[in-house]
Amino acid sequence: MAELVNSIAEVFATLLRAIGFVGRPRRRAAIREDLALLRELDDYPGDEFGVGTAPHIWMVGYIYQQVGEFVGLDFSTEKRKAPMSSIIGATVVWVFLAWLSYHLINKGYGWWTTFPIVFASLLFISTFGMLTEKEPVATFGDLSEEHGEGEDEEIDLSAIEDLSAPDDPADNESG
Repeated sequence: MAELVNSIAEVFATLLRAIGFVGRPRRRAAIREDLALLRELDDYPGDEFGVGTAPHIWMVGYIYQQVGEFVGLDFSTEKRKAPMSSIIGATVVWVFLAWLSYHLINKGYGWWTTFPIVFASLLFISTFGMLTEKEPVATFGDLSEEHGEGEDEEIDLSAIEDLSAPDDPADNESG
């Protein structure tokens, strides 16, 4: 039954993609519409929506995000700091130590359960920390409002040396 539902969903998604309601053609059209809106904001009289204002910066950022999603970039802002293998390994050890503590208490060795309980508790706390601690993912570009227009360093293209091959082949001969 699940295969039938999946095949019907694939056919339906293919039809919608071919018509242009979803998928790449629709995304391209949305990006074109947003670029047209950005051009209108550039031509808007007054200083409310001009270049460098917050709405203009937000629109540029939104277009950057749409283009990035269109080409397949991952825009997740946080990721787990610890690898899954560390989390699973620590979990297996503290679960085993917790079971050992339970087993020792049932056998009458209450005093000896202190050691596995302490280590199981510490591993449980570290596993919880590994699951909840996130690190930010590096993002490119600065679209914040604090970033002023005159702060960018202008590059003088005339100062860049021409790296093309010289016209005279005799200059390339080594002597």
